[in-house]
Amino acid sequence: ITAADHPLASRQSVDIQEVAAEKFISLDNTKATHLFLEACHRAGFRPAISCTTSQIDNLFAMASLGLGVAVNVRRIAMAAKSHHNIAVIPLKNVEPLTVTMAAPTLTASSPAIGAFRAFALDWISRNRCK
Repeated sequence: ITAADHPLASRQSVDIQEVAAEKFISLDNTKATHLFLEACHRAGFRPAISCTTSQIDNLFAMASLGLGVAVNVRRIAMAAKSHHNIAVIPLKNVEPLTVTMAAPTLTASSPAIGAFRAFALDWISRNRCK
């Protein structure tokens, strides 16, 4: 996620190693932040985080002001694009996130666990690769 006038804004995609020299805006201590830091580590660099926020809307606002670039889930970033002057550019060469779910065996499951399991599996199948 960059300001709309950032040099990367017009790109169709960007390799994760191409952003190694950028200043980053990050959400405070979230799972997504930890996953991003791990992806950077695997790509061979430590991102320079210039500012952090606990509010997702502030993340987009700071990016739109050119205070740095940010990384977030595509669906959330695309929804924010209509409210902020930002560009959303997919990162290439980032290992995909693996989602796993653990639940009791089906014979020991309560109706609530069974309903949640069915919901979660349905949601994952409908939202895979989006």
